[in-house]
Amino acid sequence: MFFRSIGSAFGAAVYGTILNARLRYWLPRLLPHGTHLSASSLSYSPAAVRHLPVVVRTGVIDAFSRSAARRLSRPGHRWWPSPSRCC
Repeated sequence: MFFRSIGSAFGAAVYGTILNARLRYWLPRLLPHGTHLSASSLSYSPAAVRHLPVVVRTGVIDAFSRSAARRLSRPGHRWWPSPSRCC
């Protein structure tokens, strides 16, 4: 039971790190030019996302969905973003 708990904590930390890195990749590409938002400020408050303008909110939601969608278990595929391969 102890090792399962340690593994869960480690897995959540790794997933959070990957999600944050991918958000830092996608947010500047999907938000309108000149919009400056940090991934960490948005991830803690869904209410903050609801109060954004529609164009910015759409970019934020799309960035979150692209960041969380890619599975880590596909053999032969990198899990980090590649500029040459876009969704």
